[in-house]
Amino acid sequence: MSEPRRSIAFLGFGQAASTLARPMAAHGAQLRAYDLLLERPGGVEALRARAAGLPIAFLPLEETLRGAEYILSLVTAEVALEAAQRAAQYLGPGQVYVDLNSTSPKTKRAIGQAITPGGAGYVEGAVLDAIGAAGERARILLGGPLAERAAQDLALLGLNVTPFRAEIGAASLFKMLRSVFSKGMEALLIEVLLAAQEADLVEPIWHEMIETVSRVPFERTASTWVRSHATAHRRRYYEMEQVLETLADLGFQPLMAQATREFFRRSVGCGLEQDFAQEPAEIGVLLRALAQRLRGKEERSKDA
Repeated sequence: MSEPRRSIAFLGFGQAASTLARPMAAHGAQLRAYDLLLERPGGVEALRARAAGLPIAFLPLEETLRGAEYILSLVTAEVALEAAQRAAQYLGPGQVYVDLNSTSPKTKRAIGQAITPGGAGYVEGAVLDAIGAAGERARILLGGPLAERAAQDLALLGLNVTPFRAEIGAASLFKMLRSVFSKGMEALLIEVLLAAQEADLVEPIWHEMIETVSRVPFERTASTWVRSHATAHRRRYYEMEQVLETLADLGFQPLMAQATREFFRRSVGCGLEQDFAQEPAEIGVLLRALAQRLRGKEERSKDA
C-alpha cells in the first residue's frame, strides 16, 4: 500500500517558492499556495504564469493552510513575522511551519513564539545559496527541535536540506554571518568595477580579480590574507590611504574602500602588532589575539 501524498503549503509564491515547488511536485507532493497577489486584480493569472504548468492550487490563506503537513514560508524578510502571525490562527497539532526567510535569529525566535502556542511545530530555515543560481539544489539549513524530522521528510521531496542545530536561531545566525561575506563581496566587487569604469579599466581589473581567486585554491588565498593581517595590517593601512587618495583623484566616492581603511586603522590602534613578531601558522591564533585586543580597547574606553 503506497504512502499518502504529503500536503505542502507555500506562503508566498515568488521565484524561490516556484523553484522549490518543482522537485516537490515531481516527488508526489500535493501543493497549495497563498500569495498576496491573490488579493489583487490579475493576481491569479500572474501566479499561474509563475507556476508554468506546475500542479499547484492557489487558494485563500485559510484553505491553503488547512491540513497541510508542512507550511513553507517564502515571503520577504520585512513581513515574515506578520505572515506567521496571520497563519498561526489556522494552524494546529500535526502541522510544521518552516520559515525560510532571511531574518535575524531574534525574528526567527519571535516567529516560533507566534506559531507554537496553537500546537503546530516550528522549524527555522536558512537558504544558503542564491535560488536564481543554484535552482532547486540550493542548500537549506534547518534548525529547531524538529529539524531532523523535517530534513528527512523534505529531502524525500527533493529539497537539498540539512539539519543544523536543535536551538532556534542557530541556523539564522550562520546565514547572517555568511551574508557578511557574500553580500560584502558583492558590494566590494561592484565598487571596484565602478571605480575601474571611471579609469576605463573594467576589463583588465575584472580579469585580475578572477585570476586572483582562481590561480590557487581560495582556501589558501583566504588563509594567507587572514594570517598575514597579524604582521601586515599597518602597511595595508597606509596603502589604503593611498588608495583613497587615488580614488578621490578619479572623482569617485567609495564606501567599501573607506571601511577597509578604517578596519586596518583599528588593528593598528589596538596594538595588534605587539602580539606578533611573525605571521601565525593558524588563523585562529590571529583571531583570538585580535578579539582580545579589541575587547581590551573597548574596556579601556568605558573606563576613561
